[in-house]
Amino acid sequence: MNLPEGEFTYNKAASGYGDYYYNGRYQIAGIARYVTAPFVAFGYARLEPDNQFNSKAVAIYTDSDDKIGYISEKELSKFYAETGGVDNIPLVIEAHYYNGKLYGWLYTFSRNKEEYHYLVNQFLKLTEE
Repeated sequence: MNLPEGEFTYNKAASGYGDYYYNGRYQIAGIARYVTAPFVAFGYARLEPDNQFNSKAVAIYTDSDDKIGYISEKELSKFYAETGGVDNIPLVIEAHYYNGKLYGWLYTFSRNKEEYHYLVNQFLKLTEE
């Protein structure tokens, strides 16, 4: 998944949505430009400091390196505060229809020895729905 080396702090926190665990939940902006159907996938967030519209832009990619959108501009400050501006943060990505419109959400995780378990469980819970 093109993840950076190193270990980050894991903040185990109930999401308020059943038993999901993750550090942050963010809306994906522009997902309908890149995606045409609901899906759940692993992925990562890539910083785009050279983005012509916003130097703090964060693009979202699936684990197969397909760009599917950006973190919503209104949530960028929260994302940078959570991640400290580290590139290639691991994610679980969810796209679903609501009232006929495709929405995308991403769930961030910090990396340590327990993260893989929670990342996989989040993915499995989303695919069961």
